[in-house]
Amino acid sequence: MSIFEANDSREDFVEAVDALDSALELTRPGAARLLVVVSDGIFKTRQVQEGQRRVDRLTAAGCAVLWLAPSEDDYPMDGAHLTILPDPANAADTIGAAATRALRNA
Repeated sequence: MSIFEANDSREDFVEAVDALDSALELTRPGAARLLVVVSDGIFKTRQVQEGQRRVDRLTAAGCAVLWLAPSEDDYPMDGAHLTILPDPANAADTIGAAATRALRNA
């Protein structure tokens, strides 16, 4: 089993979402769009409130947000389609099925 960790003391969910939206036009209407977030949702400072605003903006524009969490004890943003992903070996199948559900329900 592989364990992946981010051992940095800083995260910037807001900047990452803004950069992806700018590069990929996630809020542009007229096409199927999906943002996939892999996170426990434990953020510092303004990341929670500002991050929720970004997720709200994306979902309001019709972009599905798929949140892959390592456990049921994590903190996804409201409006995201939550999928628990405890076993990385099953990631491809789990992500494919979850992405299909998220896009259908966007």
